[in-house]
Formats: sequence, C-alpha cells, structure tokens
Amino acid sequence: MTQGIALVRRPSDRLAEGLVTHIERSDVDVAQARRQHEAYRAALAEAG
Repeated sequence: MTQGIALVRRPSDRLAEGLVTHIERSDVDVAQARRQHEAYRAALAEAG
C-alpha cells in the first residue's frame, strides 16, 4: 500500500467564533472537536 500525506490542522481555541452563514449559530464544544479531530488523525494514520 502506498502511504500518503494528509495535512490537518488542530481545532483552534477560537473555533466557536468561526463564521456561520448558512445555518443558525449553535454552541461549539471545543474539547469534543479536539477528540473528534484526534480520532480523524488516527483513522488517517491507520489507513496509510
């Protein structure tokens, strides 16, 4: 299997301040976003 490179960025402390234009603003759980991001990174690493 060929191993690739994925560029990812850790969710910012200011994630909840991001622009919202197409849906109503809702609360953002930054800690949960970071856990989801880490799971995403792990899945990418596992997939190669």
